[in-house]
Amino acid sequence: MSNRAEKVGSSSEEVSLEMLLDAVVDYAIYMLDPEGYISSWNAGAERIKGYPTSEALGLHFSQFFTPEDQATGKPLLGLNIAERTGRHEEEGWRVRKDGTRFWAFTVLDAIRDKEGNLLGFAKVTRDISERHAAEQALLDSEWRFRMLVDAVSDYAIYMLDTQGCITNWNKGAERIKGYKAHEVLGRHFSMFYTAEEQEADRPQQGLARALSEGRYESEGVRVRKDGSTFWANVTIQPIRDDQDRMVGFAKVTRDITEQREAHQALEDAREELHQAQKMEALGHLSGGVAHDFNNFLTAIIGNLETLKSNPDIDERGQRQIEAALQAAEDGGAVVRQMMVFARNKPLKLVTVDVNETVQEIAGLVRRSAHENIVLDLDLHEGVMPAQSDPVQLQTSVLNLALNACDAMPDGGTLTIKTEHCELEGDHRVKPGSYICVSVADTGEGMPEDVLAHAFDPFFTTKELGKGTGLGLSMVYGAAQQIGGDVSIASKVGEGTTVKLILPAGKVEDLERPKPLTRSDERLLADTESEESPETESASQQTARPEQPNDTPKDKPLSILYVEDDFLVGLATIEILEKDGMIVQNAAGAEEALEILDKSEEIDLLLTDIGLPGMSGHELVAEARRRRPGLRVLFLTGYDRSGPVVGTEADESTEYMDKPYKPDVLLATVRRLATAEPGA
Repeated sequence: MSNRAEKVGSSSEEVSLEMLLDAVVDYAIYMLDPEGYISSWNAGAERIKGYPTSEALGLHFSQFFTPEDQATGKPLLGLNIAERTGRHEEEGWRVRKDGTRFWAFTVLDAIRDKEGNLLGFAKVTRDISERHAAEQALLDSEWRFRMLVDAVSDYAIYMLDTQGCITNWNKGAERIKGYKAHEVLGRHFSMFYTAEEQEADRPQQGLARALSEGRYESEGVRVRKDGSTFWANVTIQPIRDDQDRMVGFAKVTRDITEQREAHQALEDAREELHQAQKMEALGHLSGGVAHDFNNFLTAIIGNLETLKSNPDIDERGQRQIEAALQAAEDGGAVVRQMMVFARNKPLKLVTVDVNETVQEIAGLVRRSAHENIVLDLDLHEGVMPAQSDPVQLQTSVLNLALNACDAMPDGGTLTIKTEHCELEGDHRVKPGSYICVSVADTGEGMPEDVLAHAFDPFFTTKELGKGTGLGLSMVYGAAQQIGGDVSIASKVGEGTTVKLILPAGKVEDLERPKPLTRSDERLLADTESEESPETESASQQTARPEQPNDTPKDKPLSILYVEDDFLVGLATIEILEKDGMIVQNAAGAEEALEILDKSEEIDLLLTDIGLPGMSGHELVAEARRRRPGLRVLFLTGYDRSGPVVGTEADESTEYMDKPYKPDVLLATVRRLATAEPGA
């Protein structure tokens, strides 16, 4: 009875186990004998592998491995491991009956009896293709992302842990910062900041702001492995996992040095354009104002000179007239400086010896400077000649030297240095050879706000009446006209250095500069904006020796005088007629031509250039067409060049600047009107 019960019980357990195994359809569960042949097969195995039980029983389990795995003996290797260790797990490709493959997770357990004898193996296989595909897709995505990040060479892209230590490193980071991955992994990202920013705790502040604001962006200087610096755009973003837990930071750095330099170059170009437009506008304004003011001064000086010759004026009145004349002449000097600034004609370019020019200037500076100022000439031997306007070069160097003296009221050292410079486009000039003349002082220096306006016309820090503010702007403008430049460096308490940059010339084209005379010391009247020596002031103009005048005393000179300014005309006519000349006055070109047509003899045409309608140059051209050989004296504050054929300066054509002294005007008129043809 008990034996039967045991058999029934055993049979029932087997049936229950078989029913249980067949109910599991997500797992292939089957038995193998010790050699690996299938001895049982559940419904899950039939579903997953595609073999019905009738076909599966007796097959060797290696049938489900890929040909590649079979060729390497992988199935028997799994049996051996399970027999030796009791269990073998793995993942890999398996093959269904129809030849398709799936990714499987397998467990192979050894089955032994109570005595430990091997009875066979229990095999469990699960199809995890979907999970494997998802994992593979994730791996592929991560791989592609890694490839993408590493392919970006213009950006340093790397991760930081929550403390700011580097956890990965891309190729762009290696290129931009100069470090290999093994040199930075685990180190704090503050290593790329300057010492000053590290001291100010900028790196940690960036992480804190990224954490609080969700993103942090800034620009600043960063340091490469070799110690060099670059300008960087930096972004930091916090990284969180699926549970919103903070796991680190993403850091992106871009080298924007070239972009910043290009932007700065654009800003500099805009500023230079603005400066050029401002200078041009000021030039036009200065020219117009100077011309009108010249006319006022001409009338003032003419009338004062007439009063001065009046014998009825007492000594006190004469002193007052002299003071007024001196003031008018000083005003004329300022006007001439304005005209130099406003002038647009090209300078006379020749090849000059810069060292010789500086030595000429040194004599004037020594005589003019305070006794407590030491002049040091550092003239490099063999320095090449330069291309420049000789007079303008003399004026510029003297201007800079006298400014330097003014900057050292308590004494100091004035150094004038010449040297050869090769510029490679880092200045506002074309690359090439240049001669540099540096004028340096050990004086007060300039603060940055003053330095920024140093070349602005009419800008001055001197006391009222001590300077017009045209000096440096004239030096700058003249240098720009000839293809050179001027730079200035200054520091408060340490002095100022102004460097005049001139195009180099050829030795064979060298032209010696005209020696300076004592009259050039007139420049000292305004050490910040000296007038050009080519333009003499009224007090400097001296009458040229008169030619023998064979004109009978009863035959006075006949002058056709053209001037549209009534006050100037009145004063000039008074000067001419008082000397005994016959003057016919016209207010414009057309009236002058009418007078010319009616008058049989005109010894001299005396005319302004700036006339209403037809200009003085055009008037002279037309007058000479009607009366060839007509002698002409231009009275003007404008450019001396004659833009119309036949109005160039020659033996029958001269120019005189306004304002002029009466004796100089009379001497010039008499000489020009009575000179023999061809003299």
